[in-house]
Amino acid sequence: MQNKTQKHMDDIKEILIEKGIIQVFDYQELDTELIDTYQYFEKKFQELYQLSADVFHLDNCFFYISNSYKCNAFAGIIENHNIIGITNGYPVLIKDKFNDKFFSNSLCIAFINEKSISDAYCDLHEDQNFKFNEFVLNCSIEYTFAHEFQHILQFNSSKISKDILYSENLDKNDFNLKKHSWEFDADRMASYQGKRI
Repeated sequence: MQNKTQKHMDDIKEILIEKGIIQVFDYQELDTELIDTYQYFEKKFQELYQLSADVFHLDNCFFYISNSYKCNAFAGIIENHNIIGITNGYPVLIKDKFNDKFFSNSLCIAFINEKSISDAYCDLHEDQNFKFNEFVLNCSIEYTFAHEFQHILQFNSSKISKDILYSENLDKNDFNLKKHSWEFDADRMASYQGKRI
């Protein structure tokens, strides 16, 4: 089944590249550590997308890493393809943020001023088998995915008659209430999704 799914994804990828819809970041010639990082993120996002697409009966779903050094994620529907992507800057920057040193040097005794949460953090920090950086990294990936997948659900349920590719717009001069509502909804649903982690 996995080979059939992978072949289908590869076929979609070739179609999207040939049509000029996507520009995939090729990380195969980089050093081993970077290849491992990109493969880890790609595998996680693809697995999450496959599971969610099956639950919601969505076809033509595709995840890819785009060729852009910005740290961003995006979602869109282009020519009936439900596309979720991250930029090639995203895995590197996120992984660096959640490295071992950050958590080994963190003193979170008063985590949100709640003793039970602080105690739980300290217990986990002392557990040699628990990798805090991996846990938080995976939480970040799941949250980012859930946010972008919520946009896919929004696009599939609204009356959008044309292709749309949507990423966070940080331009404060062009405020759009509908896009702001979509972002709020995507953040809210991603937070609910995070409760099951």
